[in-house]
Amino acid sequence: MQGFRSDINALRAFAVLAVIAYHFGIFKFQGGFVGVDVFFVISGYLMTAIVVQALQQQRFSFVTFYLARARRIVPALWVLCVFLLAMGALLVPVPQDYVMLAKHVYKAMLFVSNNTFYQESGYFAAHANEKWVLHTWSLSVEWQFYLLYPLVLWAAWRCKPTLRGLNAVLIVLGLASFTCNLILSRSYPEYAFFMLPTRAWELVSGGLLYTYTLQAGVPSKWRPALQYIGLLLLTLTVFTYNSTLAWPSFWALLPVVATLMVMAAQRENRLLQQTWLQWCGSVSYSLYLWHWPIWVGLHYYGVSRDLWAIAAGLLLTLLLGTASFYGVEQPVRQGLSKYSARKSVAVLLSMVLVVYVGAWVVRQNDGFTGRLSPYLQMVHASIGNSNPREDECQGNDRKDAAGCQYGGETLGLIVMGDSHAQAVIRATEQALPSKQYHVSDWTMAGCPPLLGLHSTDVKSRCAQHLNKYFELQKTMPRNVPILLVARYSNYIEGPSEWDLQGQEQAPEVYFGQQPYAQRTPAFYHEMDAAVVRTACELARYRPVYMLKPIPEMTVDVPKYVLKRSWLGLDAQVQLPTREYQQRQQRILHSMAQAQQQCGVKLLDPAPILCHQQVCASSDARGRPYYYDDDHLSVYGAEQLLPLFRTMFAKP
Repeated sequence: MQGFRSDINALRAFAVLAVIAYHFGIFKFQGGFVGVDVFFVISGYLMTAIVVQALQQQRFSFVTFYLARARRIVPALWVLCVFLLAMGALLVPVPQDYVMLAKHVYKAMLFVSNNTFYQESGYFAAHANEKWVLHTWSLSVEWQFYLLYPLVLWAAWRCKPTLRGLNAVLIVLGLASFTCNLILSRSYPEYAFFMLPTRAWELVSGGLLYTYTLQAGVPSKWRPALQYIGLLLLTLTVFTYNSTLAWPSFWALLPVVATLMVMAAQRENRLLQQTWLQWCGSVSYSLYLWHWPIWVGLHYYGVSRDLWAIAAGLLLTLLLGTASFYGVEQPVRQGLSKYSARKSVAVLLSMVLVVYVGAWVVRQNDGFTGRLSPYLQMVHASIGNSNPREDECQGNDRKDAAGCQYGGETLGLIVMGDSHAQAVIRATEQALPSKQYHVSDWTMAGCPPLLGLHSTDVKSRCAQHLNKYFELQKTMPRNVPILLVARYSNYIEGPSEWDLQGQEQAPEVYFGQQPYAQRTPAFYHEMDAAVVRTACELARYRPVYMLKPIPEMTVDVPKYVLKRSWLGLDAQVQLPTREYQQRQQRILHSMAQAQQQCGVKLLDPAPILCHQQVCASSDARGRPYYYDDDHLSVYGAEQLLPLFRTMFAKP
């Protein structure tokens, strides 16, 4: 088949619809992310066709190839980036979020956003839904491939101008990339997902299909079966795969092979030639560009579970994608093709420069905090109202073996726990009876103070940290109390955030040889026993205090208030006391056991933070007690000063 391929165009439509359905949570398309892998295979096939045909005809030009790709990709992406930068002042009231948007937009225009997102967090992480151009990671991978791939094919052709020689090179590249993918998908999953070395095999597989079909096509009698089996396998992956899989790893083989089967059949098909499907394939790039920012907008304002909002988001995706295709993608590409190479390069570089300047202005002005009213500026200040020494002091990699110290020369209190302990530690410093005393910081994020702990999240770091300080405390003066603080319910019951509820199945912590696949009675018993055992072991050496759970709000309090208030909506965040008690009942029972068995003293923040059947997230003026959804800010922790002073009421 020469020229336009309706089967490939239909695959584009399948890929973009699967991705959109997955992101918008439609019809259980839980594996729709495989659409990107389909795109990669198609790109590898088409790019190989373009380069190999030119090499065979001795007319290949790097300048021509790169300019053609840039004309295809850059203009529509540029319009999206400029739109987001400009509208961010209206749509993104949180200055930090606006600054992050500016950074990501600029990285997207340079086609290095995949490296940025790899360093920040995973694609399937909850915070990924707050990154307006996260989807450009795949464009960055493709562009990086476009830069390097022609060089490889050209060099191989210069050495041996035969298809067999190209095949050998592509096989070596594909196997090396696939091996890299298998190794890194487990040990470095974020790198494996976002980066070219672990994704190149998908693009190269498309290239191999092209070079092999040039030599020998599939027999006609096999083509219908090959095509239908490929389509069936692709559909199967969309409905059976999910985000818990290590990706790409070997799981990506199935959608890649299925895509290759459909393309290898090279068969016209009435099903694939339907007008609406072909149209979706034609506008797939523009639909892909616009669907994700629209979805992020729904999530950003907390309406991503509202059916009417989802329907409006899909309609807006259709409208903006269509406008981008007919108003930008097609006419600009055709217009630039009439320019000389030098003029085309100047126009494209000017586009990048415009985005760079816009992003620089946003970042230099710290997201334009002046947009906010005095009240919202007070709310905004709560986002950064955390312990300024947090990064310096938590963890077991610091140089000071005894931990960070807050205060004077004499040890007055030890605080041990996770990031919830870190959040309140400066308030405990203020509660010390004299400035001559100091608080010793033995905290580490994600590590509850539990003897024998293992964690699937931070591996052995928690155990090393806890063991070191459990031994160290044995050498400390025995009249010095220790305060245990942790977000125990997160380890026992899972996350409380509204966008994470129900997603996590397996507990992150365990105490035996193997982690638990789910929360069983045996798991709950181990957790309960560990809480009591830890407190009682410490009580052998010193007075032990345990802070009862801090109420966990289900949303990021200051950001939620900023967003809702920006739109003129009700921004009050409260947690019913009944829900607080229900979520914390297991850890409260364990703490009561420790109190009964070992004389541990319990400090209860509920009477201070909870009134009239609700736990408040802010004071009467609207100043938040939290710097996110569950960590008290410095101001919030100061509300607990009367509670912490009870630890020093008697010598």
